[in-house]
Amino acid sequence: MNVYLDALQFSLLFGFIGWIYSYLKTNVNIVDSMWSLFFIVNISCFAQSDNISDNQWFIYALLVVWAVRLSAYLCIRNANKPEDSRYQDIRRNYSPHFPLKSLFIIFVFQAILALIISYPLYYIFNPINDQGLNFLLPFSYIMIALGILYESIADYQLYKFKKTSISGEVCNIGLWRYSRHPNYFGELLITWGIFINAIQFGHIFIIVSPLLMTYFLFKFSGAGLMEETIINRKPMYKKYIQSTNSILPWLPKKS
Repeated sequence: MNVYLDALQFSLLFGFIGWIYSYLKTNVNIVDSMWSLFFIVNISCFAQSDNISDNQWFIYALLVVWAVRLSAYLCIRNANKPEDSRYQDIRRNYSPHFPLKSLFIIFVFQAILALIISYPLYYIFNPINDQGLNFLLPFSYIMIALGILYESIADYQLYKFKKTSISGEVCNIGLWRYSRHPNYFGELLITWGIFINAIQFGHIFIIVSPLLMTYFLFKFSGAGLMEETIINRKPMYKKYIQSTNSILPWLPKKS
């Protein structure tokens, strides 16, 4: 477990650097761009063997593509923007001294959460788990790649929509017609794909990782928290909720 402790230390250090930046900017949006990069920090600590298997290379390459793409997209989206309404609410709720508190309730919290969700990756990159491909591994690659593609398309469609939409309009085009958070569906495909890859190497307890990610996206920091603020800004969003699934894509319900 030494590599797991290494991952914890480097994740906390990375989170601390992000917190310093947010303190100087009086804006914690940077943590969104850091989220996917926490996983690369963790993998870099887990992968300490000189002999990297084909499976480990495939997983590493896929997750680097996912992490860099998502981080770059969020950096571009949040550049020169005010603090997200979710974080403004947290800032109000945890004032006074929010800048200091944010180190723990935002940056340390996300670093530890990412490390917990990375638990299957610890088994994938364990030096003793360098077996050749089996029938589950190609399926996991396809699932992860589809998740990356799905999330990328959803992000691009939302980005293009915001370029031309007027205030109060709801994005219900493309993948957003079939679920309100298609980007989160992509994240779920990636998380469960990693679990499928890791299940042959680890014990069943690693299922905690995708289950936790699923819970957070559906109920806690993802769709649930985000929609509380969207409804206040976009009255039409209530109708969108009634007709469209939250994360899992499906045909829209008829009014």
